[in-house]
Amino acid sequence: MLLSRALEETSRETKGVLLIALLGGVWILLLGARSDVHLGDEPTHYILASTIYETRGRPVYYPNIYTSPLAERPVGGEILWHSLLAGTWWLWGARSAVLAQLYQVGWYILLVLSTYLLARTLYDKQVGLYSGFLVATMPMIAAYSIILYTDVPLVSLSLVCLLLLVKRRHLLAGIVLGLMILTKRNAYLFMPSLLFCLLYSMKEIRSLKELTAISFLKEACKSLSVFILPAVLINLPDLYFRYTHFNTILTPSSSLVPSYLNNVPVTFIHPESIAYYPSNILKYPGIVMYLCLGLYLLRRQYCQKDAIPVAVILSYSLLFPLVIIGIYLKGYSLREAVENLHNIINTNFSIRYLAPIFPMLAILAAKGLVTLKKEKLKKIIFSFCVLQMLIGTLYVYQVRKLSPPLIKAYEYIRNSTPQDSRFISPYTDVALHTRRGANWSSENNLPDLPYLFWRASPQEVEDILKEYGITHILVPRDMVWDDSAVKNLGKYPASFVARLQSFEFLEQIFSNEAVSIWAIRPSNSHKRVE
Repeated sequence: MLLSRALEETSRETKGVLLIALLGGVWILLLGARSDVHLGDEPTHYILASTIYETRGRPVYYPNIYTSPLAERPVGGEILWHSLLAGTWWLWGARSAVLAQLYQVGWYILLVLSTYLLARTLYDKQVGLYSGFLVATMPMIAAYSIILYTDVPLVSLSLVCLLLLVKRRHLLAGIVLGLMILTKRNAYLFMPSLLFCLLYSMKEIRSLKELTAISFLKEACKSLSVFILPAVLINLPDLYFRYTHFNTILTPSSSLVPSYLNNVPVTFIHPESIAYYPSNILKYPGIVMYLCLGLYLLRRQYCQKDAIPVAVILSYSLLFPLVIIGIYLKGYSLREAVENLHNIINTNFSIRYLAPIFPMLAILAAKGLVTLKKEKLKKIIFSFCVLQMLIGTLYVYQVRKLSPPLIKAYEYIRNSTPQDSRFISPYTDVALHTRRGANWSSENNLPDLPYLFWRASPQEVEDILKEYGITHILVPRDMVWDDSAVKNLGKYPASFVARLQSFEFLEQIFSNEAVSIWAIRPSNSHKRVE
């Protein structure tokens, strides 16, 4: 009875955005549940959540990439997403990849609804509906709601935090801010715009007009304290853990000094790189959003309330590159900084890290979309939005599935290699699907990797692999890079793969159309078995 009455009182736009969010969520769940945890860092996230679930505690080091004391990587990142997933499994009574996918879909639905509510609060229900639709069908948002990343959860919480600030619910907003910080570290980049939103929302209070400058400052400090204090208190246990285990309240450094002189100019080119693949800036958010933004600008739909989304877009977009460059250039001389700047941009300027600004852009784009009067044209745009989402999610579904040859390779590893085997591979899912240790990183775990690939003699290659506890090399054939022009550390260099046959200490133990697997021979025998 109560549900029926609530539905009757719910506006048509609210029902519409609920339907959009649920339909999108069902589609994402179907694709995610029928594919595998395989892409990028999602296997590491899944294993970390699994470790919390199994041990009922927070691990100090990532268990899946540990190969030796030289390669241990501290769990210094934010683990709220992982802890909540582990809690979901506890309630269910078992670990489940399907349940993890449903959990991720919940964040997607929260993002769509919070975008709608924020836009409706700032403008009107129609702008809210269109904003929710643009976000729900954005290829990047839908794709990263399949992949088990923490970006969509962070963006969802940021929208909730902004909404609460607009409504002057400062205490609740502070609690959400604390959760944001525990979800992903780029939550800090929201702080200037969140503080602006807090002050901006205060101007709506009539009594403020009668306040003096000092009284206004006191009121602002009071609101700021109510907002910041819960966030600090929520993060105190995390800060205590970092201090007691890593002797710092900051993210602990896991960078190691390479054992061999490393003067190899390398870069790490991620598929999401904006610098190396400029088309990503159009492909991931989708062209429709930019077309609608064009309408917003051409038809001059901007108004005073745009200050909030614009503040988020500008502050985050300006702070993000400055912080990234500042972190990664720390300790370099001016000459070294200039030499490494291009590599840093290639490595860290991923379109995924800009996800927090796209719901704000979608809200402004929705204002442009509202100006269209021809319903037929709107239907074409809506259809194209859905098409973009279908293409993007189906692509992710296809590349996320383990191929039959790769499944056979992983079965071989599980059945035919010792339990304490340790692999080096650019695939981050080796540990998840084989229950063997795996390692691949240029900075965190294998600082000698550039030297290993491009400078090391055969004897040095063997020494480096053994020093880091590596027993096997797994080479996915789709992860081999022609390094004649660019030395990309994100894949195996073709020049190094070509040398594997010549190393006497290696033996190829498995090969099919997907991968080849090499094992390090015992030290007392380098003779190759034909």
